[in-house]
Amino acid sequence: MKKLHTIKWLKGGEDNSMGFITEFITFSVGVLIVMLLILLPINRMIINGEIAEFKSVENTLYNARTDKKISNFEIAAIQQKVVDNNRWLASNKFYNSIPIIEWYIPDEVDNLEPIK
Repeated sequence: MKKLHTIKWLKGGEDNSMGFITEFITFSVGVLIVMLLILLPINRMIINGEIAEFKSVENTLYNARTDKKISNFEIAAIQQKVVDNNRWLASNKFYNSIPIIEWYIPDEVDNLEPIK
């Protein structure tokens, strides 16, 4: 019977060191792919929560503009929150334009406009 030829560099030859390296790299890539697939829905859930927070700040700002009894301290606090939310929006819009990373950010981020 004829022996099947094996790829010695893949199996590691006699000392089997390359076989271990190949198995380690394969295992590491597999773990990385599984982690990325687990993180995808978690990250999208977090971003969706931040989108809801962004919309609530928009509503709060609208209510504050129509309320004449609001103090200067409350106005300053709301303005700081608006700045933080606009910074968050700009950052997520940037990351949503990068291939592969865009999978982790919902497309609804592109429909949001900065708060003015």
